Amino acid sequence: MTKLGQRLLKAADEALGIARGKADPKTYRIRIPSHVDVQAMRKRTGLSQTAFAARFAIPVSTLRDWEQHRRMPEGSYPADHDRQKSESSRGSLG
Repeated sequence: MTKLGQRLLKAADEALGIARGKADPKTYRIRIPSHVDVQAMRKRTGLSQTAFAARFAIPVSTLRDWEQHRRMPEGSYPADHDRQKSESSRGSLG
């Protein structure tokens, strides 16, 4: 098999793991073009904001900002970036 074929099979296996919820969310990199309607996309999945955010390891507050156009997803989003930031800020409040 060619290297390209091997890479495609590996990518397909990774995608299947994510779709089945078996992949570690810390390894996700979400690429969202700026023109995507995040709220419509979430609603098509049938997931609540909390469930959608958990599925993709996005803080609910970030998802709400995206849906309300206060903030837009940029390029490649490291899935655990804002989660770590929100956890550290919660710790400093208590």
